[in-house]
Amino acid sequence: MPKIIKPVAKGDFTAATISVDSQGRVVTAASGSAGSAGMTPTLMATGPASGTFTAAGNSNKLVIYAASGAGGTGGKAPTRISGKGGSGVFAVYVHPISAPFSQPYAVGARGNRGSNHPGAGANPGPAGGTTSLANVFNLTGGNGGNASTNNAYGNPGNVGAVSNSPAPATFSSATNTIADNTRYVVPIISGMGFSDMSNGSVPGFMQLSYPDGVRGDLVIYENGE
Repeated sequence: MPKIIKPVAKGDFTAATISVDSQGRVVTAASGSAGSAGMTPTLMATGPASGTFTAAGNSNKLVIYAASGAGGTGGKAPTRISGKGGSGVFAVYVHPISAPFSQPYAVGARGNRGSNHPGAGANPGPAGGTTSLANVFNLTGGNGGNASTNNAYGNPGNVGAVSNSPAPATFSSATNTIADNTRYVVPIISGMGFSDMSNGSVPGFMQLSYPDGVRGDLVIYENGE
């Protein structure tokens, strides 16, 4: 056990910093600096959802994982594949805050499938919903896929958009492979748009259908308690 070589100030020390000489003797002792507070998830929501996020009074940093909603597949004619819904976007924000911090949030809904029609009257899929935290970020949802007709396949919808104002995204991806980027932090298919590959009028055609987009997600971590 270290021995004290000279008097050290009497008292209790928080996160103590001590100095020990080559012979194992304590020569100084003082209060040190506490380590950084861990990040705790305090909001987890799947769209459609909205509310107000209020950080703890001693929080000074947020880490946010967010995905917007995907657009729905377009409606289709019996012999043509409709347009794929545009995927939402995924972004990570590391954002400093000052107390008090309280802002409204929204989590994007999915776009449902557009209605089918045997001719040219099928409807495009609706867009996915926006995921946002006021005065921090805004992620728009993917557009709906275009409808097909008896003569033409539908075009896919555009992906959503990532805002970098007022807070720049630490990481973001605006692609139709959104699952490659969200799998580690939110459900693997958050914000994904799919194609409707079903076609009952063609024998042997693959019967696979994902007509609706996928809802957005929002996860907020903060370093206060």
